[in-house]
Amino acid sequence: SFAIVGGLVFVTLSEAFLRSEYGDEWESKAPILLMERLVNGLKKEVDDEVVVLSQVLAHTVNVGYETIVNCVVSTLNGERVTDLKHLVRLVHTNAEPYLTFEMPPFGEAVVLDAREARACEAAILEQHNIPSAMSADLLAHARELDGDASAPPGAGPKGDVGKRRARR
Repeated sequence: SFAIVGGLVFVTLSEAFLRSEYGDEWESKAPILLMERLVNGLKKEVDDEVVVLSQVLAHTVNVGYETIVNCVVSTLNGERVTDLKHLVRLVHTNAEPYLTFEMPPFGEAVVLDAREARACEAAILEQHNIPSAMSADLLAHARELDGDASAPPGAGPKGDVGKRRARR
């Protein structure tokens, strides 16, 4: 599963992810923090997952963050992120002007203008030849949040698609 928000690519931490990032010797090549999180997680509930900001797809909306890779995301706008589905829900229901993704342990944060992140989504996906802002499982969840089973891939909150087109 994956979700892209303002060019930030989020995935769930797993052995398969670490193997794809660091190769067959991932156990010795992956950063210690990721290995520790893989083994111990950040779980408070049984279904909790560790969410990772795996890469940044360069765009004007995320200038300055392009070199961030494979950082564990702890909160979005101060709310603990429990899994990728929860991250999608937090982004979809966000009413704040900014999206602030916090990443421990060094107090790093990525702050995006929420409106701009939504507005540039289609351009980022097109620029990087990516068909959807999220994997099919998360897209189905986003459509449920919208209450619209016919919403197109990558659609934001209800009515947002029309607003995005109008801003282009």
